[in-house]
Amino acid sequence: MRWSIRLLRDADAVDLGDLFLVGAVVAVLGIRLFLTLTGFPRVGGGDLHISHMLYGGFLLLVSVFLYATFLDRRIRPIAAVVGGIGFGTFIDEIGKFVTADNDYFFKPTAALIYLALIGVYLLVRATQMRRMLAPPDALAQALVLVANAQGGQIDVAARHRALGLLALADPADPMTIAARRYLTDLTPAQDTPLARLVERVEQTYGRVEHQPWFERALTVIFGLYAVGSIIAAGVLLVLFGQFTASGDVVSVGLVVSAIASGLLVARGLVLLPTSRLATYHWAAWGILLSLLVTQPFLFYLYEPLGILGLVVNLLAYGGVRSMIAQERSSSARKAMAAAATAATGATGSPDERPAP
Repeated sequence: MRWSIRLLRDADAVDLGDLFLVGAVVAVLGIRLFLTLTGFPRVGGGDLHISHMLYGGFLLLVSVFLYATFLDRRIRPIAAVVGGIGFGTFIDEIGKFVTADNDYFFKPTAALIYLALIGVYLLVRATQMRRMLAPPDALAQALVLVANAQGGQIDVAARHRALGLLALADPADPMTIAARRYLTDLTPAQDTPLARLVERVEQTYGRVEHQPWFERALTVIFGLYAVGSIIAAGVLLVLFGQFTASGDVVSVGLVVSAIASGLLVARGLVLLPTSRLATYHWAAWGILLSLLVTQPFLFYLYEPLGILGLVVNLLAYGGVRSMIAQERSSSARKAMAAAATAATGATGSPDERPAP
């Protein structure tokens, strides 16, 4: 007998991993800024010193508790952010634990932190190498969404997501058939302020996505970001020329990552005529690179610009992730309409069916 173990993949793993990393970077930069502004205060008295690594461990515990205790999928993004903040708070003190004199200001600390963050990033991506979910993965993900329906009600976005996943599942599987039938019997959930906001955003996106000016606007916005990143790299090269001239790793990394970020966004623009979703994904990768690498380097060299860049990139990343969600929802609705049309054409109306 041959034994094999196949672990089901989570379709949201990459998104949750990105939230984790963003939380970690924000925590590291926020702690460094706070300590600089407050003169590196000591928490505790006498022989006691409460390291902020302990707060990081506590936040990691909270994240694990949320994941392990609640099935509601709305908890998962919160747990990812809390876990990322906890990990960032924990790893920020790595310098103390790799030096004999507990040196928090150990020079290679930034490199060690980013090796850890990049390792997490690559690990998450390695588990999601295949772009398309396998039918069992898609079915399992859809069933989790169905299980989150409470009181026979489900919100519109979750219904669209579940039906889109079921379109990737094996149509002959009894579980797929039962889940699709159950979804059609569910009623829309009662409006909540968040649900109304999501619906308003979806309606607005649905209205503007077909406008002739929409793709031109995307071209201008993403083009400005790409060109701006590359120009900023040149400006920073001049401003910090004394560092790059001596081969300083931080300044070289700053310039290289800024250029790479712009090129990733530009690559997405090339794909805009064929796939808007691909454009959004490339833009998200470019912004994430800037957020995870460029901004911390910039923060190290010049804090005010680093904080400004952090805020801009957080807003940009949030906007692109929102557009990815809207595009996925729009694609799911189109897939549902196509499936319904195909089903109607296959069965036909009673008058059109051939006689036995």
